[in-house]
Amino acid sequence: MESRKITLSAINAEDRRYQVRDPRTSPYGEKSNLERASKEHIKGIIKSLSENKRARLAPIEVIEDPNNKDKYIIVDGFHRYEAYSKIKERTKGGRYKQITVKVYTEGVPLKRALTINTEHNALQLTNNQRDELKWQQFLKLMQRDKEPSKKVTVKILGLAESTIGTWRKVRRQIIEAGFFKNGSNVPKHPITKLPMLKPSRDELKKCTDWTIPEDPEETEGALAEEDQETAYEILKKANKAIESEKLGRFIKYFWGKPLDEVDLTMSNEDLIEKIKEEDFTT
Repeated sequence: MESRKITLSAINAEDRRYQVRDPRTSPYGEKSNLERASKEHIKGIIKSLSENKRARLAPIEVIEDPNNKDKYIIVDGFHRYEAYSKIKERTKGGRYKQITVKVYTEGVPLKRALTINTEHNALQLTNNQRDELKWQQFLKLMQRDKEPSKKVTVKILGLAESTIGTWRKVRRQIIEAGFFKNGSNVPKHPITKLPMLKPSRDELKKCTDWTIPEDPEETEGALAEEDQETAYEILKKANKAIESEKLGRFIKYFWGKPLDEVDLTMSNEDLIEKIKEEDFTT
């Protein structure tokens, strides 16, 4: 990589092949939340840069556009680009007409492309987005001349052995279903050109002959204390709903994962008992 000073207009932001926040990874209800979170994140960057003109952000990472030598494609930094563009427009070109970027001169390493936004203080990826990146890494591992064992795969990807076991089953099913073939209508990941996890599962569900393995319970640690209190209040209100079961199905559909995957530092049974006791006393 090398640093270069380029004009902001030299960036081809329409090419989003490296945008890991792909809406196809998310259930319907999550998509509007993601869009809102992105807008708020951009506003936060603009506010920071506007209030402190000496503020500096990590350079946007780019690659030369193979179809136009005078243009660049964003690898990492879509939100920063949007913020710079809005400030440039507001200041009529007074700020950010030019920016310093990091340029990949020998192509983007696959490992880097599949770990974007997982290691610094950018807008955090959702669990679904992280799952997709891990899934793509998993598929690439399975393409090696000698397929790694389950234990080796677990060590490389840092996932639970049960998750890898489930993904192995899903991979076999999508191979049998022909999703790896060029003529398949299942969306391919723009970086690896391999089938995406959620679209593949959605397509398999349409076939009554297929039984789709669900990912086992796996959390990244307990919720923060304040978030636990918020979650508890939400559950209390949900428990008092006229059609609580229907509301529960909606919540599961909205987030795309069952409630028992959330670590509230107590079992579901204890949580339900606590809610019932409080409802009774009040």
